[in-house]
Amino acid sequence: MGFASLRVFCVITCMKFFIKDCISSEEAEKIIPLAGEPRYVNWTLGRGLNNLPNREVFIKIFEKIFSSINENAGVEYKINNGIISGPISNSSYFNIEKGTTTTYLHKWHCDTGTGDHMKWCKFGISLLLSNPNTFKGAELEYCNCEQPCNKQNGVNPCPNNEVILKESHYLGVGIHDSSHFHRLRCGEESTDGVREGDRATFLAFL
Repeated sequence: MGFASLRVFCVITCMKFFIKDCISSEEAEKIIPLAGEPRYVNWTLGRGLNNLPNREVFIKIFEKIFSSINENAGVEYKINNGIISGPISNSSYFNIEKGTTTTYLHKWHCDTGTGDHMKWCKFGISLLLSNPNTFKGAELEYCNCEQPCNKQNGVNPCPNNEVILKESHYLGVGIHDSSHFHRLRCGEESTDGVREGDRATFLAFL
């Protein structure tokens, strides 16, 4: 089944779900320029959303994210006057990544971090902001095994792996629990077979 057509799904012990068309292309273009902006890199969610430019776009994103998490994960997040409440860690944050061939390659990992330095994280969020026609060779891939297996490569891929094509990911939000292994599949291993152009992504860690 394709990721684009499936709203909620669970495989083995990991949970992930998807919100299609979370924002418009015009809204995505409004927040891409914040990538790398020092004031907004790793924006701590405990600070709320009121001091952000284009705050209405961010509130719209988080309202949809929280609504889906609340519905599918049995927790309760709320936004009231730009302030977020719910099971938010003091360390929870979001950022906007914008990278080219040599940046943000993201090998296999889970969102609790290297050495569990982000053990507070419950959910990882990924929203592709860049039009898929503007870059090549970078797509989200999930390992649906309980642990990364020895078939995680382009030559002999694991049949449990799931690739989220950029056309499906664009403007949609992927949400996964923090223990779910994933990577950015790049270059020769990607559907395009080559890595070219900038790719901007909204990432959040709750």
